[in-house]
Amino acid sequence: MELSGAIRKEYESEWELAEKLLKGNFVKDLELRKQLEQRQVPHECIGFIEHLLTVDPNERPSVTEALAHSYLQG
Repeated sequence: MELSGAIRKEYESEWELAEKLLKGNFVKDLELRKQLEQRQVPHECIGFIEHLLTVDPNERPSVTEALAHSYLQG
């Protein structure tokens, strides 16, 4: 299925970030939590990152919801 130019443009920065993470060998085996734990990232931060990376757009937080996340409030 071909995405329209408008949709591709809307998510261009996200795709660029994902590509950089993959090319930079940060995401090796798609076990992001494990890799972040190995780098001693705080568990609260890992939960926040996973929350932001929710695949289902209907479940993914809005900007307002993301900014209200407990990790940013604490």
